[in-house]
Amino acid sequence: MPDTSPEIKSIFEKSDSVAWRVVGGETVFVPVCKTRADLDSIYVLNETGSRIWELLDGAKTFDQILDVVIQEYDVEKTDAADDLRALLTELRDINAIEEILK
Repeated sequence: MPDTSPEIKSIFEKSDSVAWRVVGGETVFVPVCKTRADLDSIYVLNETGSRIWELLDGAKTFDQILDVVIQEYDVEKTDAADDLRALLTELRDINAIEEILK
């Protein structure tokens, strides 16, 4: 199976296919309903995930987002990179973000 993890030089932006709000420091989003099954899909990002969500502005690369996470949180670069890659992959897989290869 080919590696489909986000590219280091990729830029990410929020997709128009989700509606989202920040509530109590967490980001809550739901897919724009296309089918009844979409109504059962509600996603919540914790404080760290919400900060990453803020950074998905269509201008920052994976490395730039990673640098912010490392600066703002007490985390090792390798761990932060693995966690960021996993989050971005999950967000992309549920069509919450789009990856723009650079």
